[in-house]
Amino acid sequence: TSLYPREHGVLNNTMNLPGASETLAERLRDAGYRTGAFVAVRLLSEEAGAAQGFATFRGVEANRNHRNARKVVTEALDWLREQPKQTPFFLWVHLFDPHLPYRPPPKFQRGLDPQLAHELPGLSWDRLIRIAKSHEGDIPSKVLQHALSLYRGEVEFTDHWVGQLLTGVERIRGLEDTIVAFTADHGECFDHGVYFEHADCLYEGAIRIPMILRHPASFPAGRRWRGRVSSIDLAPTLLEMAGRKPRPIILSAAVVTIAGAYFFQGLPYNPNLLELQADLRHRLVLVGSLSPEMRPVREFTTW
Repeated sequence: TSLYPREHGVLNNTMNLPGASETLAERLRDAGYRTGAFVAVRLLSEEAGAAQGFATFRGVEANRNHRNARKVVTEALDWLREQPKQTPFFLWVHLFDPHLPYRPPPKFQRGLDPQLAHELPGLSWDRLIRIAKSHEGDIPSKVLQHALSLYRGEVEFTDHWVGQLLTGVERIRGLEDTIVAFTADHGECFDHGVYFEHADCLYEGAIRIPMILRHPASFPAGRRWRGRVSSIDLAPTLLEMAGRKPRPIILSAAVVTIAGAYFFQGLPYNPNLLELQADLRHRLVLVGSLSPEMRPVREFTTW
């Protein structure tokens, strides 16, 4: 939607996207694109609103929580083969493997301690809780390193299937005139005393995500954008690249400046939040209550 949570109303994973919220898929469908979505976790369901704008939507079976990248990518490529060659398409492929439980396929289990690999072939929340309880609330460092290796294996497995997806798209439709966007909604925390988590973590491991675009006709390979961008920039960027005019977005979160520091006013979470420590060269400082006398600035400066 290219909206913040307070604009579209979905503040947590139990809430559904309102039907009135216009999605990128709806814009492209209305422009004549064939639209297909293949997702890997039950949270992204038709009931949750994830299917808005997709003529084909395939999610997770009712008795499962998630499915692996191989199944999702295979389904997505089968769908693409069925689409008319001259018709534009919008394909959303959602992968979920780098999440707890960490259990990558054997081919991607590298650098593991043999004993731990035997005792802990995978790690789940329940298993981590049992380990912590047996160590007075702590996770032994060797278990943490083992978890990191398993997580890395999940990332490498996902990377492999992203490669298979791109190879398949190139064979079926070609990549020269295909816009490819690769991004994530979060990473995982493995430091600062916060482990195996992303929901309550604001460290780099969770919030610094990849955003990679490929379209040879629009920009050369290897170009890096040094400015700050956000996930909500992706939909209007893709629309513009596809020759569709992005609709103006009006944010209800005003931006104000106080003594040279920048703040967001009107956060959707925790009205008692006072401040998150930040280096202003790299961060925004979030506050929960600002004086009404503060005057909003009209536009963002370069951060």
